[in-house]
Amino acid sequence: MVPTDEQVGDYDPYAGPACTIQDFRPDLGSSPSSPWNVSVVELFVMHFMEKHPTAARDRVEDLFQVHLKYLCAKWQSSFHNPEVLRQRQRLLNRSERQRNLYYRRLAVAHSYADLRQHIPMIMALGVKGMSSDESDHRNGIAQYGVFAKEWRNPIVTRWLRVLDSLYRRLRFGDADENKPGSQPHNRFYSDRVSTRRPPVKGLPCNAYDPEWLRNLHPYDKKHLLVQEDVQYNFSHNPELQKCVFPPALEYSHVNARTLYFRLADDYNGEHNPLGLYF
Repeated sequence: MVPTDEQVGDYDPYAGPACTIQDFRPDLGSSPSSPWNVSVVELFVMHFMEKHPTAARDRVEDLFQVHLKYLCAKWQSSFHNPEVLRQRQRLLNRSERQRNLYYRRLAVAHSYADLRQHIPMIMALGVKGMSSDESDHRNGIAQYGVFAKEWRNPIVTRWLRVLDSLYRRLRFGDADENKPGSQPHNRFYSDRVSTRRPPVKGLPCNAYDPEWLRNLHPYDKKHLLVQEDVQYNFSHNPELQKCVFPPALEYSHVNARTLYFRLADDYNGEHNPLGLYF
């Protein structure tokens, strides 16, 4: 038995193993090095070593990885239409970028004293509350068009963009060079709307788009568990926001790098102790 595409896409490596020994399900549609399969390998090796403690752990892991690679190749060769596999991989990659975006924003909130008050709200939004995107290769360069969440209030989007700008502040700790680590994706805002996933439940009423909420069927609204009496303060310290989005530079692509350098002036250059996506 294999996991569904949705289960694989939603899997969070920081939230425990992908499956259990009793419900052992490798993802044969992906590569052996996918986050789900890495978890499966770790689970298998741990279980095997409990049963055979004298075995060579590295040898057990190597043999199982070879076997998993064989199983993945056999499974994928059974598909007559390679486009099905490519489309599946695109969806999984999109989910991975969405998950990375959530952890970057969460780590930024941990890194700045003024933002720590927002940690519970970022966690309430969760991975599914982050915007998704779609790759668009232009002139050989990978860019990602961001889909707006149909249900999410635009004020939440603006609030989250400040975190994204501060992430770059951490990345550009020095005006001459980047810190080590993966670079942020080149994302541009498209006019497309994402309806692929249901809205996040139980948020303050102003986290939802007002018009979308008004048009919601009473049955659906009841099950959305909206906090009707709660208005969350989706704003940042004015001085912080002014620093992040100076009026003259807010939408200037030409001056974006200058802005990043300016933001880096008071950062001490040390790595974030959380070690998350920096």
